[in-house]
Amino acid sequence: MIFSRFKYIVFLFLSVSSCTIISKAPKNRPYLVKNNIEVRGGQFSKNEREAVTARLYNQLDDSSRVIVKDAFFILHTIKKPIAYDTGYSTVSAVNMRSSMYHLGYYNANVAYSSDTVDRKVSVKYIVEAGKPTLIDTVNYRLGKEELQQLAAGSRKESQLQKNNPVTKASVLSEVGRLVDTFRNNGYYKFTAAELRVRGDTTLAALTTITDDPFEQLRLLNEAQQRRDSPTIKLALVINRPEDTTKLNKYYINKIYVLSDHQPNDMLSDTINLRQETTPGFIHRYHEKLFRTSLLARNITLKSGDVYRQDEFYKTLNNLSKLGVWQTVNIRPIENLDEINKVDLLFELSPAKKFSFENSLELSYSATSNTNSALGGNLFGVSANFSLTNRNVAKEAIRMTHRLRAGIELNNNSRSNTQSLINSNELSYNNSILIPRLLLPAKTVRKLNFKTGETFVNTGFSYNNRLNLFSLQTVNLTFGYSGTDKKDRRFTLRPLNAEFNYLLNQSDSFNRILDQNPFLRYSYNTSFILGVAASYSSIYRNPHHPLSISKERSLRLNAEESGQTFGRLPILRKFKNLYKELGLSAGYGFRF
Repeated sequence: MIFSRFKYIVFLFLSVSSCTIISKAPKNRPYLVKNNIEVRGGQFSKNEREAVTARLYNQLDDSSRVIVKDAFFILHTIKKPIAYDTGYSTVSAVNMRSSMYHLGYYNANVAYSSDTVDRKVSVKYIVEAGKPTLIDTVNYRLGKEELQQLAAGSRKESQLQKNNPVTKASVLSEVGRLVDTFRNNGYYKFTAAELRVRGDTTLAALTTITDDPFEQLRLLNEAQQRRDSPTIKLALVINRPEDTTKLNKYYINKIYVLSDHQPNDMLSDTINLRQETTPGFIHRYHEKLFRTSLLARNITLKSGDVYRQDEFYKTLNNLSKLGVWQTVNIRPIENLDEINKVDLLFELSPAKKFSFENSLELSYSATSNTNSALGGNLFGVSANFSLTNRNVAKEAIRMTHRLRAGIELNNNSRSNTQSLINSNELSYNNSILIPRLLLPAKTVRKLNFKTGETFVNTGFSYNNRLNLFSLQTVNLTFGYSGTDKKDRRFTLRPLNAEFNYLLNQSDSFNRILDQNPFLRYSYNTSFILGVAASYSSIYRNPHHPLSISKERSLRLNAEESGQTFGRLPILRKFKNLYKELGLSAGYGFRF
């Protein structure tokens, strides 16, 4: 009997879960309720086929889209469905074919069919992908020797490779790559408008005239094979600009850094601006808020060097991430007095040095466990204060002070033995973030990180549970974090120490521990010394038009609690020092 009822409930649930509610449907006209897209053929993996299908759904015309709203995972509502029109399905099919064209499937066909039941129309699109058009050869015809050498020398980095599908994304990527390559080698005015990509799919059978019937048969056979496995020849050529200086190579002439830039500042102002000259740049300022050495470490552009776009953006990012300037702007100024030279003007507007935050937290908890000393109705109030100095020692060192004070009141009127104040706490935390790796210069050069920082975190807290116990906690963390050129992030904490000191235990608290032994893991005197490291990266296939990304992470952690350091003389007096050795590791993968 019970089993029969269970089957009925399951049947009812499945029936409800498949329920779709139509709201405000067109009267006396068929309306669209469902689209289905099936991709056949093509050279796709399972994940790639799913990505292609999702891409094609985005090609549906606005008047061919079905918007379904879900509620409670079982109710599906279509509000104001669109009256069905085959014209919009035709437009959608054309859009899908264009999308496949951009993926390199030039011969793809898209057909659709509709099925109508009680004026509800379901449309199915069949996409026959066929075979992609593959790249036969790629040539550079740039008409300038240095540009030709730069393009040919970096050919391996191109997404346009022999036997790869020719896609819109890969063509645009190659144009962008060449523009970046040229701009990284002095051609700072070069843009994508100066490049053109040409394709040739001419078949010899259509252009060759011969009297030899066997030769004609051979050419026709070759043409048929090319239709079955289509290929294309590509060439990248220069589109001659009206401004011929766009094809000139530029060098950096002078670099001016206004570290406390104001809107009306002028380079010619020698009265209000002070000046310091370094081998790489000229530092000008109203008030010296930042050390010149801080600027020198983060400005990778140098006077006299070839203009390089990657160094331009690297410097811009270095200065922006320091957080001490509200705006960071680098303005190239073409030098009219010297041919093919450009000046750089750094306009750095400082942010406020100090910031202050405060907040008030309220909490309330109720428990029926009034027989325990830990029970009662508790009302808590805590205040949080935070003060941040963004520019300690004029080196963009960020120091944050956090203070927290709280009190917890027991308003359980059923117990006259408990005091009004249940507990109070006080904590202070200090965090220091240094925007560079405090390591030997040789080690820093070997790491060659894009970004690197050193952090030091310290904290102290005191928690007093009246008539139960007091707990003092001191912690210290020192470590490094950085990101390399492949966007892999590393974090290392060579020192991670924490000391918990439990004192003033009352007899009632000891009885609670005896009755609940598992609480001893949370309430004990312990000294923990650990080392931790983590690594994460995101991998993207640059040679695939769908560019499916994969994210990997690895975490390692080791902690020692009392086994070794508990033998230190300063800790021997704590007889109840908790002893433990812990190791942990984690690996994550997502795409």
